[in-house]
Amino acid sequence: MVGTLHRTKFSFLIMRRSGCSRHNGRAAFSGLSLWLLVRIGSAAWAGTDAPLPPGVPAYCDYVLGAATSSIAQQLYPRLYLSGGLLTRADSVNDAGIAGTGTGTLWRLQAGVSYSLADLNEGLAIRDRARAECALYGNQSDLFAFLARYDEPDSIPGLQAKIKTLEEALPTAERILEDVRGLLLRQQATLEEVNATSLRVGSLRSELGSSRARVAAAARKHPVPREPVAGLMQAYQKAVGHTAESESRVRLSRRYDLSLRAGYDRLFGVRDGIPLLATLTFTYNLGSLAQPRAEALAQQGRRGWATAGVEGIHDRVAILLSKLQGVLEVQSQRGGEAGVLLADLETRYKAVEKAPGDSVRAYRDYLWFDLIRLRAEDAYLRAQTEELRSLLPPSSDVNAQP
Repeated sequence: MVGTLHRTKFSFLIMRRSGCSRHNGRAAFSGLSLWLLVRIGSAAWAGTDAPLPPGVPAYCDYVLGAATSSIAQQLYPRLYLSGGLLTRADSVNDAGIAGTGTGTLWRLQAGVSYSLADLNEGLAIRDRARAECALYGNQSDLFAFLARYDEPDSIPGLQAKIKTLEEALPTAERILEDVRGLLLRQQATLEEVNATSLRVGSLRSELGSSRARVAAAARKHPVPREPVAGLMQAYQKAVGHTAESESRVRLSRRYDLSLRAGYDRLFGVRDGIPLLATLTFTYNLGSLAQPRAEALAQQGRRGWATAGVEGIHDRVAILLSKLQGVLEVQSQRGGEAGVLLADLETRYKAVEKAPGDSVRAYRDYLWFDLIRLRAEDAYLRAQTEELRSLLPPSSDVNAQP
């Protein structure tokens, strides 16, 4: 390999020192090399401006911005400038020109160089940043799930209760006005008016409290509308992608193909077009020891992210077990509320159109109880439906990636 590299370099130097018949070829080759270096860097850099998904948090701005900044010097070529004083014998031998001489020669070199190992590492770092951004997004979804469903409120349940109360409130206010009118005509007592006013106030208070709890939940990180099993699978996939991208960064400098092109002038030596272009390939033997270690690192990365004590996987599993218990309790309550609601509906219909002040007072009393029970039933139905859509089979929750 060393001999091959030396011969390759030697052929380029011969090409630089040969006669005028090859000057056009040298100029074309050097110009093409310069153009290729700039094009490679520009094409690689263009990938750093890829659009991000909507709703990207500040963390993604940080990791992508830091990665873009760190790889900027790797994606574009480097400029170099060197000069020195050489003995004539050394300079002639290095140039491959026969003959001997004495004295010294000045040498000036300037141009650009590019390393494919730098390019490979830069692209790997960029992919790692994007994988970390995606992983953060999946983690945020799971943390939002934990924060949202670790609370006792059910947002769909509250919304169903709000709808029931909003529909009933105008009727409640009309009943209160009717009772006040009856009081003025001495057909109702003051205690009846006060009791009706308290019942209407209770409905208003319950409606306001439900609206406030829904508004507070809306200010939190939105929870994706999909089963938690899908969120866990997406998270495990993102962990695997991140582990692979980290591995690519560590393996990115196993080999290198570097190109160097530019101006190379030996003052005192006749050379029509003093241009130089060299191509060098290197391979790091240490990379032979990396595959087994990388397999262990990727396996550990996946296990650490999903099965750590008090990690996100354990926290989600504990919450799902808790929600399973809530589902069982609320399902039972929902069945009981349905039985009570059916009984109250029957009682209310029996007196809905009956005449008499005493019947009217009893009918209004039943109506307020009926509305509270309707709101409770609507809440329980919506909550149990939500929980059934969220809870996956236990095998999906405990599955490892």
